[in-house]
Amino acid sequence: GRNDPYAEFTTDGKYMATSKILRKTKHPKWNETLFLLVQEPDNQDMQVSVYDYDVMSAPDLIGRCLIKLSDITDVEHDPPPLNLIERQWHLGTGAFSDAAGCGKGAGKIRMRLSYRSFDSFTQQDTAECPTGIVVVKIITLKSVSKASRQMTLFAEVKCEGKTERSLYTSGKGNETFFFRYKSSFEFYQVPDTAIVTVNIYEKGFGGNDLLGSLDMSVADIATANDRAPWMENKQSGLLFLDDKKLDEADGCMIK
Repeated sequence: GRNDPYAEFTTDGKYMATSKILRKTKHPKWNETLFLLVQEPDNQDMQVSVYDYDVMSAPDLIGRCLIKLSDITDVEHDPPPLNLIERQWHLGTGAFSDAAGCGKGAGKIRMRLSYRSFDSFTQQDTAECPTGIVVVKIITLKSVSKASRQMTLFAEVKCEGKTERSLYTSGKGNETFFFRYKSSFEFYQVPDTAIVTVNIYEKGFGGNDLLGSLDMSVADIATANDRAPWMENKQSGLLFLDDKKLDEADGCMIK
């Protein structure tokens, strides 16, 4: 019989870009453009899964495939149309982790893929996007306290109803706190009218104490053109805050 197919795409296992559902067809043609974040272009993969939608129960897997993105990222700077990869990929029902891949026999999916690195975007590109992907990375906190007492901190980042939280980091209040693990947070399909809020808490036995907060307008991020100390050039859409004082904080600064 015919299916009600749709496709899901992910590059990190967390965010899923999903196509629309096409009704009663065995040969779907979506003709859609979807966007995913690629932060490790040399070794990141894209997982593609095609399902048969069922309103009464869980969707049935039609097939899946794993795409090595370096094939696409390697041709970013080639002239058009060589900077696009268009081909068919076999779908199978094996797991993404299978050594032999997902297999074949469950149909094929044709896609046109292209890649743009962060530094390829102009200020006009980022300023004119009504929605986009916002990445917040917390690096350090300074001057959390004038005292040298031991403290355990964590960061909470909010945007468009979604909340992400870092792991704990510990140290003395008058020293620098480094956020080394789970300190990067991604938010997808964010409108330029949104606000990103960063809250810094101290872990306590009777509850967590808010040490300070920071609000950032997505519109300000989109129109920024900053350079981080480890970068050679400025990057459109990058807002770098170098020891920015938190609101309601007694000298606490965030990078």
